[in-house]
Amino acid sequence: MQSNISISSFKWEDTNDVIEFLNKVGNLKNTEKEISKEFFTGYHKLPGSNPLVDSFLAKRNDNKIIGFMHLIYEEKISRIVAITNISNTSQTYEIFTKFMSIAQDFATSNKVTVLHTQIKSDSTIVDYIDKDWIQVKEYWDLKCDREKGLSKLKNFNSPRPFSSISDNYISEPLDLNTGIKDLTSIQNISFENHWGFCPNTEEEIKGRIEITNPNQEGVLLIKDQDNIAGYNWTIFVNRNGHSGGWISMTGVSPKYRGLGLGRSIVMTGMQYLFDKGADYVELEVDSSNLPAVNLYKSLGFTKRSETVWLEKTKF
Repeated sequence: MQSNISISSFKWEDTNDVIEFLNKVGNLKNTEKEISKEFFTGYHKLPGSNPLVDSFLAKRNDNKIIGFMHLIYEEKISRIVAITNISNTSQTYEIFTKFMSIAQDFATSNKVTVLHTQIKSDSTIVDYIDKDWIQVKEYWDLKCDREKGLSKLKNFNSPRPFSSISDNYISEPLDLNTGIKDLTSIQNISFENHWGFCPNTEEEIKGRIEITNPNQEGVLLIKDQDNIAGYNWTIFVNRNGHSGGWISMTGVSPKYRGLGLGRSIVMTGMQYLFDKGADYVELEVDSSNLPAVNLYKSLGFTKRSETVWLEKTKF
């Protein structure tokens, strides 16, 4: 039987329809997580992104969008990441298959060696993945509600959170005019040996800050005198009468590990977000990273959902 699904390249005039689809499929409408046109446009204009080339729509015959895919090309680590959002219908896997065929062609044309995609662990797609795909990672989305989080922070010395380690440590917000180089350096050093991490440029870091932290204050640098020991990249959103917080990245320089900084850095981010008025704090963690999982659990975080990373190397 002939398919009623067509795949086409994204065009900027599709923007409003795509945003409406993403908010609907993600149940984001009228929540603090609702995707705005400003954010969508900014995200797809980040350095290295060209949505006219790397983004695709799946539509039915009636021209209704039922799927959206964005491909991220990470040349430095020879990887393509396919980010998909697909309506939950009887045709979900068909759409996924069509998207992955395009992603594989994209990978081949760019001569990359690895294709990755992340999907919800309870998605029906998991049941139909062919043998050339392997599951390489499972990530958990963790959440800490305000009341529980504040109870964990009640003995946290916010003005001097690192005094139990050394009086030399301070936390200060990023200065976008002078701190991009330091933030880029500490992020790349902190994650250089982590699975799936692609080193960032200063231009990429600056672009991401401008669309997620326009006031910059949510990016917290942990300093040991003049040295950057670690950082916590938080995001706070107050929209549609709701407030939420996210810990996007937490990093510790290799030479400062084993000193207990990680816990204090996470708590610094939590305190900042709750002080801003966040009703909760969320973050994502590799389920196999037991020290991190145990740390977050001890701070009041609980698992709310999980996703799996799938890998394909045969195109």
